[in-house]
Formats: sequence, C-alpha cells, structure tokens
Amino acid sequence: MWVKQAISWFLVFMILFSSASLLREPAGSTEDWENPYIDVTQDLWSYQYITELNKAGVLPSSEKFQGQEEETRGNLVLYLYNMDQGVFKDRKKSRDKKKEKAAPNFTDVTKDSPYYDAVCWAYQNGLVGGATETTFAPEHFSRVRPKDTLKRKQFIKGAEQIAQEGAIQIFKIPYTGMEEVIVGVVGTLQFDVFQYRMKNEYNVELVMEGLPYEYLRWIDAYDGDPEDIIKGNDVKLVEDYKGNKLLLFGALWSINWVLDKNKSLKLSEFGGAKF
Repeated sequence: MWVKQAISWFLVFMILFSSASLLREPAGSTEDWENPYIDVTQDLWSYQYITELNKAGVLPSSEKFQGQEEETRGNLVLYLYNMDQGVFKDRKKSRDKKKEKAAPNFTDVTKDSPYYDAVCWAYQNGLVGGATETTFAPEHFSRVRPKDTLKRKQFIKGAEQIAQEGAIQIFKIPYTGMEEVIVGVVGTLQFDVFQYRMKNEYNVELVMEGLPYEYLRWIDAYDGDPEDIIKGNDVKLVEDYKGNKLLLFGALWSINWVLDKNKSLKLSEFGGAKF
C-alpha cells in the first residue's frame, strides 16, 4: 500500500521544510534529550531527520524506530496531527480559530485508541473520510473460516455481530455461502481482537489466511456480468452482505489496468475514503 513508504516520504517532506527553517524545537531545552531508538544509529543516513522529528514531538519515542515496518492510516494521521500541534504550532496562531466540530462516529476508532485525537483532527480538517459514516476503509484482508466446520452457525453469528459493531468488515465470494469469508480491517491488531472474541464469546476457533490485497473499490457500473470482468491475478471479485459487488486490488496500477481492459466498467472508492 502507499502508506508502506509513508515514513520515508514523510521524512523527505520534513527535510525540505527543515531546510526552510519551518521545523522548530518544542518549548524547553533539548540538551538532556537522548536518542530513544536503539536501531537508529549515527551512521544511518536518516539519523538527523529521525532524531529531529522525535525532538519536535512528531515521532513518538519507543525502543525501536523500525523504519522498514509498514505504517497504518492511524499512525499516518497521528504524525500529521503531531506536526500540526507541534511543529507548525506557531503558524497555527495566525489562523482564524475554528469552531469545535463533533468527532466522527467511527466505531473502529475508540476513545482509548492511541490515534483517536489524531483521527478526529484529520477528519475535521478534511484529510480523511471513512468507509461509511461509522467506519474507516479496510486496508488489510484475510480469508477466514471456522476450524471446526460443525460450528458454522456460531461462526456466521459471531462474524456478522462483530461486523455490525464496526470492528471488522466482511465480504464473501459471489454465489457462495458464509462458510468462509474475507475479513477487512484497518490495522492488523484487529485480526487478533476478532480471533480472540470469536473464541471467547462464540466458542469458535478460526483459521485465518492473509491475503495480498490493499485496495477496495465499488463496482458502480458494468455492461455485463461482473464475473466476466477481465482482471489480473492480484484482483478478486467480492460482495458485501447486501450483495453489492466490489473488487479487491493488490496494487494501485492494477486498478488502472482493469479499467483499461474493461471500458464500460465504472469504479468508485470504498465508502468515499479520501486517503
């Protein structure tokens, strides 16, 4: 996904701004500051920029920076939020004070989430939208089925109930039952929560297989059966619980490729998410 390289691009962005003297240190002396990241050494090309961003309060302190790890939408808006609240705080003073707006009603971003304030800020400033009025668009997908096939009813009940709460989103292959579903989540931690709840609340152990999809699009129009859409190996046709057809893509370029091969096909972003 494009946010995999978010930190790298983010650092480049901040490098450019730092050269223009827009980066400022937080209030107070940083003489006692110590590098919190054991994997960010002085011989690393990005050492200066990572440490300066940490000093400025943009990057949170932790034992490891883990520069090669994927980033979630939640973390990305957290970094942008920290920039706005810290790095560009002086600039904010010159803006007209905005009236406080209601927080988005995202059921999968709770108040105890580490990026709750950041998501509210990003939503209010038009930087992100949700998959629906109550959920973020999923970015991670897994094929899920019950370990014990005799627990099909409990599996369906649990999956549908948790999906209705907004914690996950479920899809299935058209013309098949619910014995196996595709679960979509915002962050991979939600898979663990889903698996835990199914076992402890519905007595269903799961078999989960990660899928290489990252982008989801509604099929708005197509002259023919969606099953006949020309698509590559990294594209899968699915449907939601209402029977609406969607396409899962493994890469952004695949979206343009499929549209080029199917001239009558019209797609739209899932739920209007703006990221």
